[in-house]
Amino acid sequence: MGKLTIFLRKNQWLFLILVLAALLRFIGTKPGYNPFHPDEPILTGKAMQIIRTGDLDPGRYDYPALPIYIDYLFFKFFFIPISWLLYYLKHVPDIVDGVVHIPPSALEVKRLFQVEILGVRDINALFWGRYVVALFSVGSVFLTYLLGSKLFNKTVGLIAAFLLVFNFKHVANSHINLPDIYNAFFLLASLVASVTLWQKPTRRNYLLAGIAVGLSLATKYQIFALFPFGLAHLYHKKLFTPVFMASVLMIPLVFLLINAYFFINIEVALTWLVSISGRYAVGTNKLNLFPLSYLYHIDYGPVELGAAILGIVLVLIKFFKKGLFLLAVVVPFVFFFFYYTSGGLFVRNFVTITPVFLIFAAFSIWRIAPSRLVLAPLVLGAILVPAKNSLLNSYYYTKPWNYDVLKDWQKQNLPDSIAVAAHPFDPIVGPTHIVRSEFEISGNYSLNEHKEAGADWALVNLMWAANPFYFWMGYGLDEIALFWDKPLDELRNMYHGLATEELLRYQVFSAVKPWQAPEFNYVMVKLPDWPETRMTVIRTFDFSTDAQGWSSGYDAQVGNAAKGSLGVELMGARFPFQRIVSEPMEVKSSHLYKVTGYLKTQILLASDQRDGTLRIDFFDSNPENGKVGVISSVSSRVWGSDDWIAKQVIERAPDSARFMTVSLQVGSSGRTKVWADDIVVEESVSEVEDPTLQPPYIKKPIDLNLLYFNSIGNL
Repeated sequence: MGKLTIFLRKNQWLFLILVLAALLRFIGTKPGYNPFHPDEPILTGKAMQIIRTGDLDPGRYDYPALPIYIDYLFFKFFFIPISWLLYYLKHVPDIVDGVVHIPPSALEVKRLFQVEILGVRDINALFWGRYVVALFSVGSVFLTYLLGSKLFNKTVGLIAAFLLVFNFKHVANSHINLPDIYNAFFLLASLVASVTLWQKPTRRNYLLAGIAVGLSLATKYQIFALFPFGLAHLYHKKLFTPVFMASVLMIPLVFLLINAYFFINIEVALTWLVSISGRYAVGTNKLNLFPLSYLYHIDYGPVELGAAILGIVLVLIKFFKKGLFLLAVVVPFVFFFFYYTSGGLFVRNFVTITPVFLIFAAFSIWRIAPSRLVLAPLVLGAILVPAKNSLLNSYYYTKPWNYDVLKDWQKQNLPDSIAVAAHPFDPIVGPTHIVRSEFEISGNYSLNEHKEAGADWALVNLMWAANPFYFWMGYGLDEIALFWDKPLDELRNMYHGLATEELLRYQVFSAVKPWQAPEFNYVMVKLPDWPETRMTVIRTFDFSTDAQGWSSGYDAQVGNAAKGSLGVELMGARFPFQRIVSEPMEVKSSHLYKVTGYLKTQILLASDQRDGTLRIDFFDSNPENGKVGVISSVSSRVWGSDDWIAKQVIERAPDSARFMTVSLQVGSSGRTKVWADDIVVEESVSEVEDPTLQPPYIKKPIDLNLLYFNSIGNL
């Protein structure tokens, strides 16, 4: 006990850091992310398959087998025995009464194992896997401390570990059982082993370093650990010594022992590798700066990222060999994910390299801080952005899944008969009579399209609705000014952005979490019915002689009732939309406005290729070019005919509105030119009440980061 007390006193800061790391990582594992992450079954599901069948072949080879076997070992020798013990302790009275049998029959064991131990759809195993990955994430914090201490000093190690405690992606990925945390852990372990080899080149350290590199390669198909290992050996100015060759042989041997079934089923395994190579677009050879922007804005923050870059410079100046050692893993990683592949789009890949970057950041903070009084504010300033994101992630992952919250509300509040537009995967429960209509990105999507399909309700799944807005997450130096900050105005101007935001105005219930805790976020929408009210025509556009004040697109040869119209097509646009806009019109706040017109496409479009819409925007001051109005609304799009089709859009002018513009917009499919003609703008004679101020509607702002994501899936 005395030795433990002395140890804790000497390492009190490390102990505190590890406690903080454990709290942030284990809090939020349950319920955490919903059980529908497409990659989580790769580890959890395959580990359970091995337990059920006794066959150690994972059966899929998109990742090496080490993380699967780690889960398998923890499940079989820790979680399952503990769960059986807890089950029997809980049922001691039933055992005494003879209700629960000891020993149970084979049939009882099978039933109890599935129902009591694993839970419905193996839900308990899902959480076991998350507990394991959280444990390895805490281990990564310790290894970061160890690596920083070995290379520099204890203070640098402590600062680096503290920075990693609050790193957003490390915390977020500690709550989902994916390979990235394991990859970071074993890469760090290999770096620690290689540093130890460099500092003390004994036979034992050579073999341990080779084993550690092999374990890193057996976690993901990545060879980054090889470079610092080779450099550590070269620093001793020796090449092919027997002990080095033995340690090198350990690398493929470890990989082979863990991934024996990869080679047994080599044809199947190679098919998996081809699939992964395609997913990552290996051989792209195109610079993508999106990951750097993500690290700057979200994962590290500007202070921490700046400290890491400064740290690279300072380490190379002060300790060139040590800097080169760390860069031996950083440079290949950056080349691979920023240039050689498109893997940088999946920002969770940076979980692997983040501890190394944070060691550089810790070094620069340590070097420039003249005293502890300055050191503390620098460290706290560095974690400001990631700590906020991490705390929100862990806290909101303690809340129930939005899927369940939504279903509970639906059972209590939806009418008995309902016509609802919803994605097939999304739940509609409660009513006895449900008529579903499609809610598809390439099909019925906007409020008017849903109404034309007969729906009076809509369910918006924001995780799915975000799919059209990923296109900007890949750019080089030539577009850095355009995309370094998320191009929110342009995303909102896209048809699917306009249509989704219009639907969100009419929400009656939402089950959402902050974007820092990504999940399936749901908004239940009641489509409004506008009152019958007397309207007067305030503007007409027949385009018989010119564009009548619209921005462009006049076509004297094409028209509806007579020649003359406006035409627009998606050509040469960096963003997937193009529109032509009327001059601003003065409007009366709280009045209803109806815009009708005729649209025609150059070619016949199928339902899933629909395009062309009338759009209205209200503004409280003169409209700015490219800006979305205070509110915007869109008509349904054109499909199924290449003749003129009547379209309309109705919206109430907000209380602050002074101006309105009407637009013709294309771009949801980009396949054809679209013309508009005979547009009529009508205004209600009297004011119309805002329907969203009355039940069942609620005024609950939806964070636009839940629709326009900061990364793929906000993950």
